[in-house]
Amino acid sequence: MSNTTIEIIIYLYRNDKRMVNKEIKLLERQIEKLSASDFDFEAWKKYSVIILSRIFGDNDEKIKQLKNIDFEFSSWSLRDASGNESYEEGSKRLATEVFKSCY
Repeated sequence: MSNTTIEIIIYLYRNDKRMVNKEIKLLERQIEKLSASDFDFEAWKKYSVIILSRIFGDNDEKIKQLKNIDFEFSSWSLRDASGNESYEEGSKRLATEVFKSCY
């Protein structure tokens, strides 16, 4: 292998590693946003789908799972007397798990 070929391989490896680190930071930021006081689930979900599509492709299973998470508050989703988590908390937990499965 020539020195030029080795230099190209090293360059590509370093850039790929930087890209992976950047993508991991994006995923971590999305998880952090779930705890924000001004959290908007629909806006978060749309941006998250864009991120995941860019990283994994449009047909990735994680995107399908994320799209299926609902955040709507209905009468059956109210916290029951047994102390189970609210529907919103459950939705955020599921979204967190989808993102954690990415890395």
